[in-house]
Amino acid sequence: MTRLLTVCALTLGLLVPSSALALSWWVPDEGSAEALRANLDRYWPDHEITVKVGTPTYQREAIWYAGGELVMVAGDRVRWQATETDWPTQVALVRSWLRDRDRPSAGWIPRARPEVGGYGSLSVGGGLRLPTVNPDLRLGPASPAGHLTLGGGLAWRLLRLGIFSELGFGETAGQGVQAVSILRAFVGGTLSLNAPIGKLEVENLLGFGARAVVIRPQELDLAPSVVRLGTFVLGLRLLGRATPLLAVGGGLRLGVDTAPIFVQVGEDAQPELLSPVTFHVEVVVVLGGAGPGGEGR
Repeated sequence: MTRLLTVCALTLGLLVPSSALALSWWVPDEGSAEALRANLDRYWPDHEITVKVGTPTYQREAIWYAGGELVMVAGDRVRWQATETDWPTQVALVRSWLRDRDRPSAGWIPRARPEVGGYGSLSVGGGLRLPTVNPDLRLGPASPAGHLTLGGGLAWRLLRLGIFSELGFGETAGQGVQAVSILRAFVGGTLSLNAPIGKLEVENLLGFGARAVVIRPQELDLAPSVVRLGTFVLGLRLLGRATPLLAVGGGLRLGVDTAPIFVQVGEDAQPELLSPVTFHVEVVVVLGGAGPGGEGR
């Protein structure tokens, strides 16, 4: 039945005059390109189709096959249809589309995710400051801290460039009257590489920026002190696409300050050394982007 329909479509295409339009027809490899050129020359001698090997630039005039559908964008005409993979059927279908000048466009937007797009991210979590070994300074007990992070920027299929800000809260150091609470604020830039693993995305994150650390005595009536540091950020995330525009996952992250922080409450108190390294576990939500998962990549 499929062959019969193909022969009928080809016969009709040869009998009805057509007006060819210069378009690029994208195929995945050189073997497909040779086969398509041969079928175009056989079934559509006066065509003006240029066969190209590679990935189409979506939302521009082109023809391509993805996800079981043949798609054509030509001027104000947008056509798509599930079809067989054999070249004669596809040639006949494209030729019939280009004859159909009066049919209005369906207003379809290609389902492939864009090559570049904006993204935003939100993460919440908690962590610990890693210990520091120093025989001359007393190290207070580890105190867990929470954090909230907001970020955004531009995303390509395998790369993201952006900025993010983070607020760390709930951390303490010292004991008794020498106890302090620590609030940390960070702003910086990030670069991350994304790799698809099936339906998941693995993101390796690298960032650098400035951190302000506010140290406030909990019991003594002393003014808070502010320390400003450069900070590196290293992260690893695993994300799954809930929808084409929403990814949810989790990750691990290290913050590495360029120097440790000395804390001393009162002139006679023994100073404490706070490690420059913090470890975080987080839950991440990402909106938008152009990572793997879209059809027709």
